[in-house]
Amino acid sequence: MTEYSKYPGYIDFEYSSAYSVHHMQLKTKEWNPAGGTGGLGSYEAWDASTIGAEAMIDAMVDVLKPFFLGTTSFDAATIYTLSAVGSPAIPRAGKVLSVAGTSTESTQAKAVQETWTFRDVDWGICRIVMLDAPTGAGFEPITDITGVTEAEDLVAEFTAVTNAWASPADGRPATFRRIVYTLNDGLRRQYDMT
Repeated sequence: MTEYSKYPGYIDFEYSSAYSVHHMQLKTKEWNPAGGTGGLGSYEAWDASTIGAEAMIDAMVDVLKPFFLGTTSFDAATIYTLSAVGSPAIPRAGKVLSVAGTSTESTQAKAVQETWTFRDVDWGICRIVMLDAPTGAGFEPITDITGVTEAEDLVAEFTAVTNAWASPADGRPATFRRIVYTLNDGLRRQYDMT
């Protein structure tokens, strides 16, 4: 078991807001350099089918963009692998992106951290963290996304058995738990907001 390791790999999404460049790392199952499109290889999905890495990247960016303002852009995605637990991450393939956020929220975005928490099939915790993302109705946690199409789409994409996203404990993300909004202290210092 590789609990709480980035082994065997992850995809790093680089995105830039109006304030800074950020990275979002989402763990995956083992990468295969063959297959897929764009020279990005493929993964064995949780249902044992094959999913192209490029297809996973494009689909994930498509469901993430509604949670970022138009001043934020997804710029690149890089596939990393690790040869063993604790070994260095090695970049294997990448794709240049140019996808802007589509949120029209007028709420606080600067230095806001939006954390989506999920449970995997074995009830382990996994998260998606978004930086400089606008708050919804405020800073109250959200536990019910019923009827919110963009949120339901993100949950469906991240938890799909036809994808190869993984939790830190190597399980399939399975159950949405909540969204929490906070002000990120590191970003507040970086942006001279303290």
